[in-house]
Amino acid sequence: MTFRPFLLVSLVVALLGACAESPPRRLHVLAADFPPATGGEARVLVELLPVVFPERLNRLDLVLEPSGAPLSVRESERWAAPLPDEMRQILADALWAGLGAQDVYRAPVDPRSTRLPLLRLAVRIERFEAGDQARVEASWTVRRLPDGPPLACRRLVETPVSAPTADAAVAALGRSAGQIAILLAASLDAFTRGEGGACEAEPRR
Repeated sequence: MTFRPFLLVSLVVALLGACAESPPRRLHVLAADFPPATGGEARVLVELLPVVFPERLNRLDLVLEPSGAPLSVRESERWAAPLPDEMRQILADALWAGLGAQDVYRAPVDPRSTRLPLLRLAVRIERFEAGDQARVEASWTVRRLPDGPPLACRRLVETPVSAPTADAAVAALGRSAGQIAILLAASLDAFTRGEGGACEAEPRR
């Protein structure tokens, strides 16, 4: 009985020591670079629905997938915001920069009230992994409102990871995500113009 207080104190000290030795958490932002978007009126309106991520990747901890190795969860490396929100912002930025498409998801527009093309876009991220390569694969469906036929596409982008570090993986994932967004914007551009091969469309120069 007389030893229990000492055991309790020892346990608390050990736990505090373990906490003190835990590495500090670092926050990362999924960022992509686009040409500066000019102001002006929108040319297309898009209801960009919330982006869907596989549950195994939809977490704040950074998840890496080295080639031929199990998933690695880096609890000390975290995304600054949920990945679906980060990816949705990249897509919205690319749509505006490349297509003049304004996201109206939070302010729906009646198709009868505008002469602009009004699209509904749903995006699912199929792969989002970084090993030797940062692979981002996305599928999406788009249709013109109120009752246009849908177009379904899927694209994969791979970017080399320059070093086996979290920073290098995050940077490469951002580049791959940005390229996916640019390709998606080109696809919507071709779709609104009624051109064939919209799923394979490349950005116009």
